[in-house]
Amino acid sequence: MRHRLRTHWGTASRGERLLTGTVGGLLLVELVVALLAEPNNFDSQTYHLPKVEHWVQQQDLEFWPTAIHRQVTIPPGAEYLLLHLRLFTGSDGLHNLVQWAAGVLAVLVVARIAAQLGGGRRAQALAAFLLATTPMVTLQATSTQTDLMVAAWVACVATLALDGLRRRSGPATILALGAATGLTAITKTSGLIGAGPLLVLWGLAQLRLAYA
Repeated sequence: MRHRLRTHWGTASRGERLLTGTVGGLLLVELVVALLAEPNNFDSQTYHLPKVEHWVQQQDLEFWPTAIHRQVTIPPGAEYLLLHLRLFTGSDGLHNLVQWAAGVLAVLVVARIAAQLGGGRRAQALAAFLLATTPMVTLQATSTQTDLMVAAWVACVATLALDGLRRRSGPATILALGAATGLTAITKTSGLIGAGPLLVLWGLAQLRLAYA
């Protein structure tokens, strides 16, 4: 793997190196901020982190009376991950890493999608660059919000669905597609607006391949 990356970098053009280096540098800066800065945005303070702390205090995942309905009505998939970090570390010091990791995953998957659509290395680097430098992505990569995470899961659905447009999907791919869809739903149901049409497209392609 290291040899492959070294070869890829050695044969890359100056523009491709610039795009890739910018993305890598930006992700590194965001990692530092994610580790040093405490969660401090409105959503984190009003329902993401209070939800986790309620679970810790109650020692279960049951509902509780609250005037902020988002603490109990919005799917808790992202907060489950935060809860594990909270229990392992005893603090919120690593909470921002969940969204940062989702950002890294989204950048990698978007580059793969560009390749699936026929783009070369420059197109892949440009796609990753455009996503990584989107202001909302940059801001949320150092927070405990959930939009970047659900975007990463939807991107996973997209790349798996694109794989199924030209060849029959095996059990592993179907399980992965189901997992990505389930993770989308449990993180934020609005993500199904993006995942749904992709699943329909994948299903139609599989039917066409099965009866061709």
